[in-house]
Amino acid sequence: MALPKTIKIMHRNYALVKETTKTLMTNQAYGMFKPIDGVITYVDDVSYSETVDTVIHEMLHALWMLFDHDKEHEEHIVRTLSTGLTTVMRDNPKLFAALQETLNGEGK
Repeated sequence: MALPKTIKIMHRNYALVKETTKTLMTNQAYGMFKPIDGVITYVDDVSYSETVDTVIHEMLHALWMLFDHDKEHEEHIVRTLSTGLTTVMRDNPKLFAALQETLNGEGK
């Protein structure tokens, strides 16, 4: 399944735009959160788990900004949480399907 073209994070919609590694690596990044433009970019020519990690990483930056947290430790916290969540998702696919069903009221 392809990633959607837009995602909603809290009250805002963000465009989810794929780029090539060459384009984003000029900034030494696999993804970028552009809050003013309402865009999250990610590379799609890396491993599947790296793509997922990058999208989660940038979504966490969006949440961090929307909750107006202190910027001092943001990158470290976002990096560790995104990689941690990516590995939990990869290692427990049934869990996330069940969580989605539960959110939709179908899990009981």
